[in-house]
Amino acid sequence: MTTETVSVPISGAEARRAARNAGAIAAASLLSRGLQFGWQLILVPGLGPAAYGVYGAVLAFVQVGTSIPETPLWRVEQDGSAISSTPSGNLSAPVVAVASSATTIYVTDSHAMLQLPTADNDIWREVPGLLGTRAAPVVAY
Repeated sequence: MTTETVSVPISGAEARRAARNAGAIAAASLLSRGLQFGWQLILVPGLGPAAYGVYGAVLAFVQVGTSIPETPLWRVEQDGSAISSTPSGNLSAPVVAVASSATTIYVTDSHAMLQLPTADNDIWREVPGLLGTRAAPVVAY
């Protein structure tokens, strides 16, 4: 079996268009992240002294870790339209770090790094391989 690679030359105009499109995508990405960071800076003063941090999350909401024992983690819609507590289950305040993917929320509380699958679950479980370890969660998108 032989594979044949065909090389199609592109014109200078096509190369400039591709570079312009790549630049526009990069600029839009930086601008959107900057706007999200700015919104978080505006939101922080309203959270009060119990809030430990504001953390960006997937699906256009922000997670806020607090030192409040009854509700150590809050979900805030980025437009400010709704605020709700995340199930605390066996989560212990203070929550000092938060990261999330589309399917799981990861937090570091006063004891260890825990995970909560977003599919109808109220019990936080320790992350396999990090049992009893307080680590900073990092999620790649």
